[in-house]
Amino acid sequence: MSSDSPYQMLKWARSLAIYNCSKVHIMSNALKNLSELEDVKFVSIGSLSLAERSLDWDSGLNWKPDSGIKISIYNSTVEKIESYAIRGFIHEIVIDSSVVNVLKSYAVSNINNMNDIMIINSTINQIETQAFKKFNLDKLHVKMC
Repeated sequence: MSSDSPYQMLKWARSLAIYNCSKVHIMSNALKNLSELEDVKFVSIGSLSLAERSLDWDSGLNWKPDSGIKISIYNSTVEKIESYAIRGFIHEIVIDSSVVNVLKSYAVSNINNMNDIMIINSTINQIETQAFKKFNLDKLHVKMC
């Protein structure tokens, strides 16, 4: 999925949900120009990969002090989260009942408006140095990992 593919999302979409796929690759700038977006959810994905800047979200002209999206990954295997894959205005990240094989350096970086990161009943096999960088965080929840 990418922002310039023939399958790009409608610019006014508020939610992106991908369910029950064997393989999903999110390309760079996939969320570009989706200023109304509030929620990105991956559920039961056999092999998910996030390219550099794949979940880089900016509210554009619709910026408000509480702008930000929620990114959720449930019951999935994430092969790799590349450097700078998750950036921009992000409120919350949830990884639940999932496996992340590689979390590259700066994978989650330059975040605005971050409230929570929740990692629940999940495994992260490799976390590279400085995988989480340049953002403030209200709560980090790590449970049953």
